[in-house]
Amino acid sequence: MEFFDDEKNWGAQEVKSGRSWKIEELRLKSNTDLHQLWYVLLKERNMLLTMEQEAKDRVRLFPSPERLDKVEESMENLESVVRERNKAYHMLETGETGERPGKMETGYFGIRYYYK
Repeated sequence: MEFFDDEKNWGAQEVKSGRSWKIEELRLKSNTDLHQLWYVLLKERNMLLTMEQEAKDRVRLFPSPERLDKVEESMENLESVVRERNKAYHMLETGETGERPGKMETGYFGIRYYYK
């Protein structure tokens, strides 16, 4: 049952969890490790979102909702490290960052946003 937390955590008021991954720690990892960690975090996020929805459907409290924030912060940090590496690689190979240039766009309701 990959979409649900351990059965011992079902109905618990609080579930202990660790902290999010820091950028400094992720910079030390290899590309293979980062790739594997991304999918571990993705599975964890999907499991937490499933548990959150199940708790809403049953009108119960989702235990330790900060776990979802920690996973999302870790994923953002991991993506930042991968972007740094891609940018450095493209600068070395081509002299350009390799990132698509962004621009200001106007949405349907006249709201301006930065599109990248």
